[in-house]
Amino acid sequence: GSGRDCVKIPGADNVTIRRCEIYDSGLRDPSNAEGIDNVNGDTMLVQDCYIHDIATNGVYPKGGSIGSIIERCLIRNCGQKGISMAQSSGTAFYDTVANPEYYGCRDCIARNNIIENCEGSGIDLEAALRARVYNNTLINVAKSQQGGIRISLSSFGGSPPDVPCRDCEIRNNIIVLSNATARPMLFMGANSHTGTLTMSNNRYYKTGGTAVYWWEPTGQYTLNLAGWKTSSG
Repeated sequence: GSGRDCVKIPGADNVTIRRCEIYDSGLRDPSNAEGIDNVNGDTMLVQDCYIHDIATNGVYPKGGSIGSIIERCLIRNCGQKGISMAQSSGTAFYDTVANPEYYGCRDCIARNNIIENCEGSGIDLEAALRARVYNNTLINVAKSQQGGIRISLSSFGGSPPDVPCRDCEIRNNIIVLSNATARPMLFMGANSHTGTLTMSNNRYYKTGGTAVYWWEPTGQYTLNLAGWKTSSG
């Protein structure tokens, strides 16, 4: 029953949050009220937690967080994304020695989580360097925003320049979307990834309907899986 975020980590490193129930954020201000909001805290470990009924995002390491891990969590009923790796922050919050490129997160991992009933993406990658997304099950996500998994850049209005994701890996995930949503299974934003995007052994299912995939770099919003594979390589 927090006023805004349930847990706020401003620049503290080596924080472990394990076997906690975290819920009911944003009673005073639901416009920006995460379950766990980590801004530039390195090596955060969120493990075996139940995070639910969150006004905005369930968990995010952002602002240049290095080496953070979210694993074996159940995340449900979020007004925005389940897990976001990362999301743009004010430039003052970045460590420009450890992270001169202004990546939102570096070498962070989301694995073995179950994420259910989110208005936005089950898992979001924004300006993420070498993010690893393994063995997650996403059910009834992207109800009204983003996609099952979305890849996006961070825009700072020109200073610094836009920062895309780089060398991300997405393997062994299950994504289930409801027939009630028109959002895509996978959403690649324009100019959102450089280097090598590695994807394999993911399974996609649209309840009672046909899954679509968005490849925004060339304005393709009605792709099937074969079309996504052709566009993405």
